[in-house]
Amino acid sequence: MKQILFIFLLLFTFIGVSQQSDFSVDDINNIPNPKEKNNSWVSNIDNLLTFSDVQNLDSKIDEINNETGYEIAIVVLNSINNNVAYDFGLNLFNKWGVGNKESNNGLLILLVIDTRNLTFISGSGTEMVLSDAMTHQIGETKMKADFRNQNYGLGLLNGLNDIESVFKGNPAPYIANAQESHIYNSQPFY
Repeated sequence: MKQILFIFLLLFTFIGVSQQSDFSVDDINNIPNPKEKNNSWVSNIDNLLTFSDVQNLDSKIDEINNETGYEIAIVVLNSINNNVAYDFGLNLFNKWGVGNKESNNGLLILLVIDTRNLTFISGSGTEMVLSDAMTHQIGETKMKADFRNQNYGLGLLNGLNDIESVFKGNPAPYIANAQESHIYNSQPFY
């Protein structure tokens, strides 16, 4: 009898956990464009960032946009199910139209917590200034340590500070250490 009860509880637990869809997004259409919804650059539908984090990130992105013309969007999600982060981010980048259409100067930063994935999606105009190797290195040196400590807002802000520096014409130290070959700009942060 105890074995049957144990199996029943185990099965019930498995079914309950597998049906929790509140914490994952598998379709970009389920992510509202924060710029249209509340004039924000940050999508935080799973509330993984604090209100203060979102305000600080929005303020920094506004500053970067006003001073350099580059448009940046940040998306922080708990899960994207079995989707490939790069493809998911690219589809979102294109759907939202991040960046100026003529200069293609957008950047989308996608952070997916359950797979510990950080992905940068750059428009072709942005890639001329901020290469994939640079974003990879910024993620490695300025962002991931904070992500490992679940301080997502600080990690993103640290990354934005270095991205701003590159956009303003100060790419060192990233140029000296950047190796363009074999960089796929979707990376784990564990």
